[in-house]
Amino acid sequence: MLRILHVTESMGSGVMISLAGLARAQAKAGHEVFVLHTRRPDTPAEETLAELFPEPIRRSEISRDGRRASGFFALTIGIFKALTQLRPDAIHLHSSYAGVSGRLVAGVLGMISRTVYSPHGFAFLNSRSRRISGFALLVEKLLNRLGGKLALVSNSEMTAARSTFDARRTYVLQNRVDISKLPKHRHRVDGRLRVGTVGRISHSKGPWKFAEVARELAYDASFVWIGDGPQTDKANWLRDSGVEVSGWQTPENAIKLAAELDIYVSTALWEGMPLAVMEAQALGIPCVVSNIVGNVDVVEHGITGYVCSDHQTIVMAIKRLVEDEVLRKFMGRAAAERAKIVFAHDSLSADSIEIYRA
Repeated sequence: MLRILHVTESMGSGVMISLAGLARAQAKAGHEVFVLHTRRPDTPAEETLAELFPEPIRRSEISRDGRRASGFFALTIGIFKALTQLRPDAIHLHSSYAGVSGRLVAGVLGMISRTVYSPHGFAFLNSRSRRISGFALLVEKLLNRLGGKLALVSNSEMTAARSTFDARRTYVLQNRVDISKLPKHRHRVDGRLRVGTVGRISHSKGPWKFAEVARELAYDASFVWIGDGPQTDKANWLRDSGVEVSGWQTPENAIKLAAELDIYVSTALWEGMPLAVMEAQALGIPCVVSNIVGNVDVVEHGITGYVCSDHQTIVMAIKRLVEDEVLRKFMGRAAAERAKIVFAHDSLSADSIEIYRA
């Protein structure tokens, strides 16, 4: 059995759920599992974290936000202490900042060969700024030369990685969904179809794009954003769009609200392997998603939903599903059946250990 240390500065939303599922699966298989993380605005309360990471998983929190300069320094010190005290067999780093500080510390301590890095969506695929993307790519290339492995959460993310990094140290550890714990898909009785999305209101999720779609289809369906974000962002992106914003939700409440949707929409600009879209498909909800890494692995175009390359195509796809109940139900059934096969949770621990030992 292995002693495994997971590290992330992104303890919220999809990364948190993905990490929690992996940690629980590994602990259930008998491995000694530790989790080190920072807290950020969308990190849930301690009671929720205790449910997500139950004993025998041992979890330690660094209070500062790991994305700020002071928080990054605190995260780096925390990783150094954890590695020297625990001497783990595997060091699994989740998201960009943990990937940077974790590999630097592991390199100094001679443990780089034990590192596995899962970016959950490479920062250099960020289309917000060419300068930021170029800098992020340079950092990733330099750190990759130190050694260690990459564990990507989707085949399309692996394809992007292998065009840049050493393919011999690149693996896929696909995100999974524990379908047995999902609620039943249920339709609301207020007479209007509900179109929605789940996640933090942040630039990467393209909320202004979602708002544009909602404005254009306001007479066809109700639109809801399950989650929240900085008030300035919410005001700028969702004002006057008619979108209902649920506010912060626990993972349990978020999935219950998602189970009431008739159509799921993702206008994200970049992803790794989006758990919220996977959960929607497993619930039997047809999805209309942007044509990006991760989304293309989850949604089978024309069968379980639509993968769209521009705004107008997204609008047309949603409108078609709103107007055609037979198609909507067919795609929902196909999505649920495919999820049982493609997103199965059973082998998650064994697959991760195989990568650690490779």
